[in-house]
Amino acid sequence: MKYRTSAHIGQDGTVFFTAPPDFLNSDVQITLEKQGLPTKVQEMSWEDFLKTFAGSVPDFPDVERSGPDSFEEREELP
Repeated sequence: MKYRTSAHIGQDGTVFFTAPPDFLNSDVQITLEKQGLPTKVQEMSWEDFLKTFAGSVPDFPDVERSGPDSFEEREELP
């Protein structure tokens, strides 16, 4: 069974939340996920952020790439 909630971690590092009754008297695993973008990304311009992905997908020479003026030939509709 999963339960998802949001909370705030205070200056002292404590976090408080109320668990639903189904979880009482049970062992649970807690995962923390920080919201928002990493600081490094926040400081980048949008253009620089996109440039970090340039070249990340390799070229595939075996894939046929048609030119801008080539169109797929289809049968005409009746």
